[in-house]
Amino acid sequence: MPLTSEQLRRVQFLVQPAAWAFHETLPDEQAADLEVALAETGDLRLVAAYVLDVVAQAAGRAGAAASAGQVKRFRVEGEYEEEYFAGTSVEAGDAQAWTARAAELRADVKGELDLRDQPGTVSGPVEVSF
Repeated sequence: MPLTSEQLRRVQFLVQPAAWAFHETLPDEQAADLEVALAETGDLRLVAAYVLDVVAQAAGRAGAAASAGQVKRFRVEGEYEEEYFAGTSVEAGDAQAWTARAAELRADVKGELDLRDQPGTVSGPVEVSF
């Protein structure tokens, strides 16, 4: 069953605009399957974390491809040596941020579940007479 428009808007909000825009550019075979993710997890925060994982992986691949082959060395025997290293690409930085956001969402869900599992006090009606 497809996500409702309200559910989709919430996932987009949790994923955040830049990550969602990147997700929208992915080919269908690489994009996250939101319906399956919701059926499996039952929580929109976990669906958003899944989307963030998908875009982080895609951005990481794009960043690695962009920086490949950019390490260069220049050396004149004994006189001068210079090295150039590829800087961190924008995609790699985005991938790190999106992975961190996915971890935050998972931690939020885990924290909520941990609170539910804690034993509490049980109270009931008490009759007191003097």
